[in-house]
Amino acid sequence: MKQKVAIVHPEIGLGGPDTVAVWILESLRDIYDVELIVCRDVDFQRINSLYGTSLNNDNIKVRVVKIPRFIEKSAKGRLLKQHILMRFCKRHAVEYDILFSTYNEMDFGRRGIQYIHFPSMDISKNARYNLMIDKWYYKDSFLRRFYVWAAARVSNYQEKNIVSNATFVNSNWTANIVKDIYGIDAITLYPPILEDFNNGKWATRSNSFIYIGIISPDKKISQMVSILKRIREKGYRVDFHIVGRIRGEGSGYPEQFRKLVEQNKEWVFYEGVLSREEMLKLISKSKFGIHAKQEHFGISIGELVKGGCIVFVPNEGGQAEIVGDAKRYVGFENEDDAVGKITSVLRDEALQRELREELIANIGKFSIEKFNDNLTSALEDFLKDSI
Repeated sequence: MKQKVAIVHPEIGLGGPDTVAVWILESLRDIYDVELIVCRDVDFQRINSLYGTSLNNDNIKVRVVKIPRFIEKSAKGRLLKQHILMRFCKRHAVEYDILFSTYNEMDFGRRGIQYIHFPSMDISKNARYNLMIDKWYYKDSFLRRFYVWAAARVSNYQEKNIVSNATFVNSNWTANIVKDIYGIDAITLYPPILEDFNNGKWATRSNSFIYIGIISPDKKISQMVSILKRIREKGYRVDFHIVGRIRGEGSGYPEQFRKLVEQNKEWVFYEGVLSREEMLKLISKSKFGIHAKQEHFGISIGELVKGGCIVFVPNEGGQAEIVGDAKRYVGFENEDDAVGKITSVLRDEALQRELREELIANIGKFSIEKFNDNLTSALEDFLKDSI
């Protein structure tokens, strides 16, 4: 009889944590009896079309935990959802051989496994590391601390149980932060990046820059537009393609974003949410990528690199591990530095060839195969330690 594994995740969407959750399900579905515990039902057909997986209700059981109606269909309130899931897991822990949270810290009431994308339970330390989303209700404040405290009462949250878990993180950068906050020696399990890219010939690609990801204020879209506008003012005829879902309904940001695109419509193009096939086609026709936010990892950055693009990223953060040694040419400290680095690469074709070779050589460590091998090995070790 297969051992029973619970994968615990509030809801499956399009973010980096959701990508990891989906690929953990895909990796374990034939080895274990896998049950996905969520706060909202999942559409496996949609998930498979987005991620290239083969999940269905025959190989993954789904258990939906009831939550208050006011957050049931909202992307907000994930911390409260997390604590509701903790309470559920504590009540049903005896039903599973392994309890595995793929969405940050989790107090199961017993030892389990947690994959921390970024620590979410200690607001004051998170704020110091600039890990919280740049919105007022995520800031370190009395209101936020009260919300965190009240949510923790729902699950009877105990930090000692977090510390006792086996812990994965998405980058060495995140591992250092988890070590500082909790004293945990976490294992870096890099998120996997698919191999289905069509690496079009460099000579046939255009001087296009691509951003792929959530479109929200904290992603610094306007800064990327400003950087590339300055590049154009230097005489380089680059354009910019933005791919992803707009967030921030009711805040005025979607209107601000669309206005920004309209003001630069000759060279800035909002592509919307693309199918994977459409996204791969766009990447294969473009030479460059850009990302302005300090990320904990950055799966879309890895996808651009694996698709053959030279990607410019901030120096600090998990995304720096994706570009590796090429950071000396593609990593930037601020807008001025970004303009200087991009200009240097655009005017030097020999440097472009060198960077592509370095980037492709480094991206190999983010393969599906390595992810699966490291994950299954770690679960085997966990079960041995639990005997």
